[in-house]
Amino acid sequence: MKSPHILVIKHGAFGDLLQADGVMHDIRVYFDHARISLLTSPTYQSLMQRSPHIDFVLTDKRRPLWRVSDLWLLRNTLKEQDFDLVIDLQNSQRTRLYRKLLLPRLPWIQRAAKSAPVSGLQGQIELLQQAGIDSQYARQADLRWLTENMQPWLTERGIQSGFILLIPGCSAKRPEKRWPFYPQLAKQLAAKDVNVVTLLGPDEIQLTEQFSSTILSGLNWFQLAGVIQQAGFVIGNDSGPSHLAAHLSKAGMAIFGPHSCARRAEIEREQFKPYSVSSLSELNIETVIAYLVAQGVVSS
Repeated sequence: MKSPHILVIKHGAFGDLLQADGVMHDIRVYFDHARISLLTSPTYQSLMQRSPHIDFVLTDKRRPLWRVSDLWLLRNTLKEQDFDLVIDLQNSQRTRLYRKLLLPRLPWIQRAAKSAPVSGLQGQIELLQQAGIDSQYARQADLRWLTENMQPWLTERGIQSGFILLIPGCSAKRPEKRWPFYPQLAKQLAAKDVNVVTLLGPDEIQLTEQFSSTILSGLNWFQLAGVIQQAGFVIGNDSGPSHLAAHLSKAGMAIFGPHSCARRAEIEREQFKPYSVSSLSELNIETVIAYLVAQGVVSS
C-alpha cells in the first residue's frame, strides 16, 4: 500500500510561512506516514525545502488567472503528483478557484468562507480542528531548523553576540509599515556605547549611507536567522524578520502603526512584544529609548 500523498498550500508571505510552521508540524505529526508536498511561491522554495515537516516543494508563480495556459500547466503538474488530499492553509479566492478548476475530485480541507477569523493563525487552527487534527504545536513554531551558525562569521567582522539588532525594512509593497527613524535611533544608541547592528534587506540598500552603525546585507534566509539568533535584542517593524525573531524566542519589539494590527499578527511572545502606535511618524526616538530603558536593555 502506497503512502498517502498530501498537498499543503501556503503561498506566503515570509512571515505567514514562518507563523504556519507549527501548523505544518501538527499536520506532519497527524499524517506521520504520509508524503507531504507544499505548494508555495518560488521565492520561498529554498526556504521551505529545509523544513523538517515537508518532503517536497512545488512552486506556483500565481500568474493572472486569465492566462489559461499557465493555469492548465499548474493543473497538469499537480495531477502528476497523484495527491490524495489537499490542505489549504492559504484560504484565498485563488485557492478556492483551484479547488474547483484544478483538483475538483480530491478531498480538500479548506476553511469555509464565512466571517474572517481574528487572525490568520487562528483561522489555520480552526481549520485543523475542523479536520480533527490536534493543534498542539500550532502556537509553538520552532524555527531552529532555519538557523545557520553565524557566530564565526560575525566574529570575523568584529561583531560580538548580544548586540541590538535593528531591522528597519518590511515588504516593498507596504512602505507605510516602516518606522522612519531607525538611523537616528542607531546614532543615539551608539552614543550610549551600545553595540548596534543594522540589517538591511534588498529593498533598503539605499538607506546604507544614513546609518552610522555596523550594517549587514545580502544575507539569505538561513544567514538572516543565524544573525538574529546571535542578537541580544531585536527592533523591527511588522515584517517577516520580526516574526522570525519572535519565533526564535528572542527578546525584542515590533513597531506597529495604524496600517497593521498586532493582534492579527499574533507576534507577541514571552520576550518579544508588539509596540502599537496610532502614527509611526509621531513615535519619537526618546519614547523608544525610554521603552528600552524600562525593559533593562539599555541604561538610562
